Amino acid sequence: MGRVSGESINRRQRKKGHHVRRQLKGHVRQLFGSLVAGKFDDFLSGCADDLQVTVRGSTPVPITLTKADIADWYGSLQALSPTSLRSSVEVARVQGSTVTVILRHSFGRQGVDYTLEMINLVEFRDGLVAEWSSYPLDLAEYARAWRTHDYAALAPA
Repeated sequence: MGRVSGESINRRQRKKGHHVRRQLKGHVRQLFGSLVAGKFDDFLSGCADDLQVTVRGSTPVPITLTKADIADWYGSLQALSPTSLRSSVEVARVQGSTVTVILRHSFGRQGVDYTLEMINLVEFRDGLVAEWSSYPLDLAEYARAWRTHDYAALAPA
């Protein structure tokens, strides 16, 4: 009988882990793709009922949203951009059940073009988004684009 070496087992485990991460990346791209396309029912079907979302609002203090708030919150972002809001989704990292997602938004208002990058830390539980934190990569550009009150203050998360 042949023996299976520890190196062979480790190789198979790494390969399986890579496959699982690739599947999760695809799932996250599809899920957040639904969000940026305004398909809120599709996005929300991938979220836990007790979802907690921490986002930057119109003041320096982050706010917490629930699953029921998502459609109105994202719809208000779309309403702030008179031209069409164009968004893209990039899955930057998968570590266990935690995923880092970069959402890039671009739009124009009164002849000025804006591009925002939002860093999103997403925690999955039982295959559903359970926690999600979203913060601007460039706070000054975020404040300028969304016309928030404080251009420089950043409250701790």
